[in-house]
Amino acid sequence: MIGAGAIMSKQWPQGPWDQKWKFVSDLSSGGQGTTYRVASKEDGSHGVLKILHDPENEKCRVRMYQETSALRALKNRRIARLVDTNAEEFGKGAELYLVTEYIGGPTLREAVAEPLPPTDESFELVLALCEALDYAHDRPLPVFHRDIKPENIVLRGHSFSDPVLIDFGIAFNAADSDRMVTDTTEKLGNRFLWLPEQQPGSSFKRDHRTDLTQVVGVLFFLVTGEDPVMLLDPEERMPHERAKAKKHLDAIEASKGQLLKRVFDTGFLWRIDRRVQSVQALRLIMKTGDDKKNQVDLSDLREMVLDRRAAKDPVYNDQVVFRSARDQILLGLYGPILDLSRQIDGFKLLTSGAQIDFSTMTFEYRTGLRDLSVPEIGFEVTFVVRATGNEIVIIRQSEERDTEVSRVPFEAKPDLSGLRASLTDFYRRQLDKAVRSM
Repeated sequence: MIGAGAIMSKQWPQGPWDQKWKFVSDLSSGGQGTTYRVASKEDGSHGVLKILHDPENEKCRVRMYQETSALRALKNRRIARLVDTNAEEFGKGAELYLVTEYIGGPTLREAVAEPLPPTDESFELVLALCEALDYAHDRPLPVFHRDIKPENIVLRGHSFSDPVLIDFGIAFNAADSDRMVTDTTEKLGNRFLWLPEQQPGSSFKRDHRTDLTQVVGVLFFLVTGEDPVMLLDPEERMPHERAKAKKHLDAIEASKGQLLKRVFDTGFLWRIDRRVQSVQALRLIMKTGDDKKNQVDLSDLREMVLDRRAAKDPVYNDQVVFRSARDQILLGLYGPILDLSRQIDGFKLLTSGAQIDFSTMTFEYRTGLRDLSVPEIGFEVTFVVRATGNEIVIIRQSEERDTEVSRVPFEAKPDLSGLRASLTDFYRRQLDKAVRSM
């Protein structure tokens, strides 16, 4: 943490930073490094020193270099400024460190441990974070933070209107993309908000929309006091649809509560290409004031367009319904295997696209697991989903024979509870068979 509540217990480590900096107090210990509040031996100004837990680890060394590269490119009052570093020596064996400016104030986590802030102040803080993201994402070589959470936001002067982003330790900096050490089999993210694009096998690990989703998560935290944790819980409820969160949201004045629901309905969608796509879009959704009466809600407009098209073309209506059902079915097919992979570490999730062939009203989806250490251990399953008359049929293909897994009504949001239950057992049996066959 940065600000209040410093601890005076860790032993001050010796290193190259001693030439310029002296110890003031302990701060926090994170995933890759430990931080200390320090004072300049030259002018007495305070900073935050970060050193690595494992100074010999090559990945950690490269990440610190990338963090300093990102911070050098970012000069904005919403982002903690780089003050000093020797990270350019990451390939020379030196013990690395970096120092950023000290922001006087609590982390957002500390501040919200007290009574929740007024809703207007929560909006103001998120719009201020949008300034930081707009700046970072719009660089000639963009920078994506990828770890935005209450612990990485400091309130300068204890003010909710003056947040500062800290800790770019897993940021993606396009200027150093050739040195990226995060591969598609590595898990990123944090316990504040688990995102599918940050998991092994995803092709969206370096995407600006992750930052936007995490900022929506920060807004959720501000108005409920709860961590969003995951986009969908085991009952397929978004964070704002869960009981504890709903209690908080129901207590908010109606017009502001409706605005929050619009933000969360879009911001917490499972598919990254359906969520908020830009800082400008997030600002637009959050826009409040007298001019709101003259705005046309984009989701309402989209629904009206679909209704008009469907009225003119029944075939188009079927396509809209099937596309929506496809997204729900993918959650039903993917959710149980995702749960299994999280319960048994060390497996890579295998997934494919699910492009609909509207000429036959079908799509194919493949999923499975592969042991990262022993690639021979694993399995892959292919499903074919077909719309037939008033039903949607889900078929599992195999070399021996095709098996019907489920049959649901032709609806945009079919009931898939039975599918999830049956696949949970099926995936476990497939993995058991794969392990026993070794």
